[in-house]
Amino acid sequence: MIAEEVAAARERYRRDGFFLCPEPLIPAETLGQAVAGMDRVRAGEYDTGRPPRPSSWSPGDDPNALCKIEMPQIASHAIMQLVSHPALGAKAAEITAARRTENSRPNDDARDGLTSFIDDPSYCPVIFGDASLLMR
Repeated sequence: MIAEEVAAARERYRRDGFFLCPEPLIPAETLGQAVAGMDRVRAGEYDTGRPPRPSSWSPGDDPNALCKIEMPQIASHAIMQLVSHPALGAKAAEITAARRTENSRPNDDARDGLTSFIDDPSYCPVIFGDASLLMR
């Protein structure tokens, strides 16, 4: 994005609280694999060997009903590839004017003003733990 576009995108983000990317950000192959991964998770198939976090949804629920699956990325390598794609972090950093992004919790309590969007390790261990363990 050119500087004027970035400035306008940042202003829209500050005003609206979200950003809609006008151009494709994630490769179509990655998206297709994540969709197939979600279908497998909904069918109770977890290629990481770990189920998603407990929620009101269970495998076998009506496949046509809307469901909320807690952290499906820990159950599917393809979903993890999608949610941890470098282009997503780069765009988030660009739009929010972040100087850096994190994928692990700092070792001490000094946060230097940097706060993760979720600051609860029990809810999001991927942010605070070693996500590479899920990528095998």
